[in-house]
Amino acid sequence: MQSQTSGVASVGNKNSEGDNHQQSPIEPKLEQLQRPQPSENNFSNRRPPQAEPTGNGNNISVAEGERGRVEVVWS
Repeated sequence: MQSQTSGVASVGNKNSEGDNHQQSPIEPKLEQLQRPQPSENNFSNRRPPQAEPTGNGNNISVAEGERGRVEVVWS
């Protein structure tokens, strides 16, 4: 009984809870690690490099709307 319950418990925990426990901590950690870093990088990088992408036309094309709004079009 003990060997079976321990074996089943270990296998069940590794398959069901193990995957859930591995995914749940990894996802929030990735979100927490990705959100603060890119946000700082985006804010710090968006200001100076705007002239480069718009001038080179690599990925970002900034078109000024008739109402004066700056529309960022991702090509």
